[in-house]
Amino acid sequence: MRRKIWIKRKRPQYKLDRRQTTIRWAIIISVCVLGALLLSGLAYAQPELKVGQEVEIFIREKVSCKTNRYAPNTGYGNVSMDGSIKGVVKTLGYDEPPGPYKIIAIRMNNARYCVTYLSNLVGYRILKPAPRPEFKLPYTMPSHEFLYSSDPTDYEQTFNEKLNANDHAIARELRYLRKEIEALKK
Repeated sequence: MRRKIWIKRKRPQYKLDRRQTTIRWAIIISVCVLGALLLSGLAYAQPELKVGQEVEIFIREKVSCKTNRYAPNTGYGNVSMDGSIKGVVKTLGYDEPPGPYKIIAIRMNNARYCVTYLSNLVGYRILKPAPRPEFKLPYTMPSHEFLYSSDPTDYEQTFNEKLNANDHAIARELRYLRKEIEALKK
């Protein structure tokens, strides 16, 4: 009986190039870090503040708010507030004279007026969007133009052009409103 001898074959040994492996790992780690930064940045993204929005702002430090009505506890004058302030954004811009700090002014119930730096904000929540100007059609055709027009074909041509312009304006307004509704659903 013959005994089988198993010959172990040597596997070829590959030398690891430390430079290539460190470059690979550096690329993998940098891609993971950039992906994490991108996702966290998108998670903390907030819509833009606009004048006229009703907002609730969250502040780091106490803010001095001026009041123009009598309050039972404080009377007239300044009231310091901290935590959160609800109100309508009245001013959003640079302080006077133009300096490096961006400020936000909020009016609360027509009684208090608070001003603080945007760097003092921790965050904000929009309660109501800024009011949009009332929609108006670009062209309106008074009826007396029809009565005093000398050439009826000229009147029809201008009337049709103005109707087309009105149709385009209505279509743009509807597209805008659809986008606003989609944004509110998210």
